[in-house]
Amino acid sequence: MLQAIKDRNAVIIEVLAAGHVSRLWTAEGPTPEALRIRDSGGEGVEPSMHTWVLLAFELFNGTGGLTVSRLMDTLEGPPLIIALSLLMRVAMGTPGVESILQSGGEDPEGGASIN
Repeated sequence: MLQAIKDRNAVIIEVLAAGHVSRLWTAEGPTPEALRIRDSGGEGVEPSMHTWVLLAFELFNGTGGLTVSRLMDTLEGPPLIIALSLLMRVAMGTPGVESILQSGGEDPEGGASIN
C-alpha cells in the first residue's frame, strides 16, 4: 500500500513537471504550498498553477474539483493535451491507467509512458 502511494506521488510529480510546478509535490504527497493553493482557491498564484494543483489533487485523492472548462480556460498546447489525456483515461477506466498511476510504467495497451 505504501509503495502504491509513493508510486502515485511520483506520477503526480511527473505530471506537474509539464506545468513546471513539480516542486509542489513530494514523494510523500502535497507540499504545504500545494495545500494552500488548493484551499485558497488559487489566491495569489497564476491560474495555470492553480489548475495544475487541482489536477494533482484529482489524481491523488479526488479532491481537486477540477473541471474541463477550467482546463480549457487556463492551459494550452502540450500541457493541455497532457492534462486532458490523463483525465480522460482515468475517467474512462482505460485498462492500464491504474498500473501507470501505481507504477509510473508504460501503458500495457501500447500508449506513451506518463513519465
